Amino acid sequence: MKGKERVIQALSILSALTLWEILIDFFRELGVTRAHFIPSPVEVGQAFLKLAFEGDSFGTSLAVHTVYSVERVLAGFALSVAVGVPLGIFIGRVRTLEYFFTPIEVIRHIPPIAWIPFAIILLGIGLPSYMFIIFLGGFFPVVLNTVNGIRGVSDVHIDVAKIFGGREKEILIKVMLPSALPQIFTGVRVGLGVSWMCLIAAEFMGVKGIVPVGLGQLIILMDDIGYLAGMIVGMATIGFVGFLINEAFLLLENRLLKWKRKL
Repeated sequence: MKGKERVIQALSILSALTLWEILIDFFRELGVTRAHFIPSPVEVGQAFLKLAFEGDSFGTSLAVHTVYSVERVLAGFALSVAVGVPLGIFIGRVRTLEYFFTPIEVIRHIPPIAWIPFAIILLGIGLPSYMFIIFLGGFFPVVLNTVNGIRGVSDVHIDVAKIFGGREKEILIKVMLPSALPQIFTGVRVGLGVSWMCLIAAEFMGVKGIVPVGLGQLIILMDDIGYLAGMIVGMATIGFVGFLINEAFLLLENRLLKWKRKL
């Protein structure tokens, strides 16, 4: 991203915060009761410093909550990719197999958060339940985009490879996979975002470990004590971390697929 674009982004964030502060002060001056319950950016900043250095009511800092959530996402999503990409390649190469995987299409339409009670009963309370929900969130975008990427490879490229004596394995590795990589990366990036949201939902809705840690659980803790500014800090951290994860993956994709930008 160019320096000019970063300046515009920074100014847009600053403008939004300024407008937020002005509106809160305005409605408070008018005597709007609910405006006194909504924290201003300054109060949210104070809550951020408190959670960052002092921690929550259990003494757990914001950084610890964030690290736990990120670790859970990476663990569960790695499983989504490990299973989803090979399966997507398999289905994409052998079209008749799609009919045998009809149950996958049915399960895809069940929201991952609907599986939370099932996960608790089946896997108990703890990391396995988190990973199951995260896995479901990331699995389907990865599989579907991988299938579409493999099937989107030009028949001309495949025919040329066969003319030059390419075997099935060589065609898959040297022709189909490179052509499908942009689509696969898109599926992985989308799946990672869905997995991040599923983790927060799982933490928020009660798939809790022994120690109440995680950004979703932080919001619950702040709600229990009626600390709205702390809740907003948790929400803002979720959005910011999700943004950073997406940007990091885009950077990785651009580095690995430099040829794509030259087309």
